[in-house]
Amino acid sequence: MTPADALTQITWLEELYTLSQTAAAATVLEEALNSMLNHIADGFSAGSGTLALVMPDDNQMLQIAAGTDLPREAIGRLVALGHGVLGRVAQSGLPILINGALEVAQTSRPAGLTTRRAPSSSMCWPLALKGRIVGVLSMNRFEGHEAFHEGDLQRGTIMANMLALVVENLRMHREQQQRIEHLSELNARVTEMNRQLASTHAQLVQSEKMASIGQLAAGVAHEINNPIGFVTSNVGTLSAYIDQLVAALGIAPGRAAATPELQETLDDIPLLIKETREGLERVRKIVENLREFSSNGTQSPWEWADLSALLHGAALAAQGNAQHPIACVCQLPDLPAVQCMPAQIRQVFVHLLRNAAQASPAGGSAVISAQVHGDQVSLSVTDQGCGISAAHLPRVFEPFFTTWPVGQGQGLGLSLSYNIVQHHHGRMEVRSEPGLGTTMTVTLPIRQPEDSTCP
Repeated sequence: MTPADALTQITWLEELYTLSQTAAAATVLEEALNSMLNHIADGFSAGSGTLALVMPDDNQMLQIAAGTDLPREAIGRLVALGHGVLGRVAQSGLPILINGALEVAQTSRPAGLTTRRAPSSSMCWPLALKGRIVGVLSMNRFEGHEAFHEGDLQRGTIMANMLALVVENLRMHREQQQRIEHLSELNARVTEMNRQLASTHAQLVQSEKMASIGQLAAGVAHEINNPIGFVTSNVGTLSAYIDQLVAALGIAPGRAAATPELQETLDDIPLLIKETREGLERVRKIVENLREFSSNGTQSPWEWADLSALLHGAALAAQGNAQHPIACVCQLPDLPAVQCMPAQIRQVFVHLLRNAAQASPAGGSAVISAQVHGDQVSLSVTDQGCGISAAHLPRVFEPFFTTWPVGQGQGLGLSLSYNIVQHHHGRMEVRSEPGLGTTMTVTLPIRQPEDSTCP
């Protein structure tokens, strides 16, 4: 070998090394192998080349991984060890030089390629790594070109050793990427399962909390109801006694009492009785809400309800009772009939619309919208009111929790609504940002489970 030939070989090997480094970073193994195979074929002035790799799960079979003159359908074809030139070299572990035309039957070419010309000179090397055959490489020249010689075969041995290492590194890199992708998928699944478990746990905790509070509410309502009854009756009797007392004193309506102090007392009595009755009425409503909240009976069967009519009715009821009415805009598609307790679902949306009115400025509006998702319907009420802070969002469905001043809210509307929706095998969600408004969404099944009882 002349110094010039040695320099050329060194340069060619350096280029191959550089190419292998680039190939190691490639994301597609086939592209990397084709790039290296083309570079090797150019270095040997070969007309064609083929690279086959031992199957990882069957070391008795080779798989065509790359070819400079093979059609795409030939890539991936299997070759048994001992069959053709590639199979024999893989089996023996020794390089081979063949000069002279080969019959197609002696090659590893697939049956579909029999019309292609056979090589007039071929070299084939095993790709060995630590005594283990990992693949086979072949280079071919055709009629009209100089035949390969022993020097070419020996020169290729160095290259084959380097290529074996690169191929193994590429395989390991691909396997590592596949493991990483698999682990990423598993991690995503675990993350989603944890999210679902956390959501289910939160719902169970909330359900248990609501059930416990419901039992407590039922007891409190029962204990309060009796004294409220006789206090209300006594206030009515007291009012009648005062009227009789005033008449006995001879003080006619419109006439002044004997002394200013007595007149002041007589003027205060009607106001005190009025305020007492208003206070008792507020307590009575609280007891009524507590009873509704804790009710788990089966008073009547499920009914199929027209949701559009039900929501329009709720909007009218909420506007009629609100201290600061807002415009209700219904943006409803065609909705299926839903199996539910219509009066209770109507009550839920009356509560939601009243809350929207209470949170919105004068002249505001609330949008009622709906979507159908398979066997469920989602109904939303969106306002442009003051919104709910992030600190308060987790507590909005708790009984007696309210951010409104005393006298403006009992803190039972949302908890009562949540309880109703839960008993309808649905869910209730809230999205809100301070200053941007709130969206309350109720999702209900279209058909109730067959074994379910009415709330």
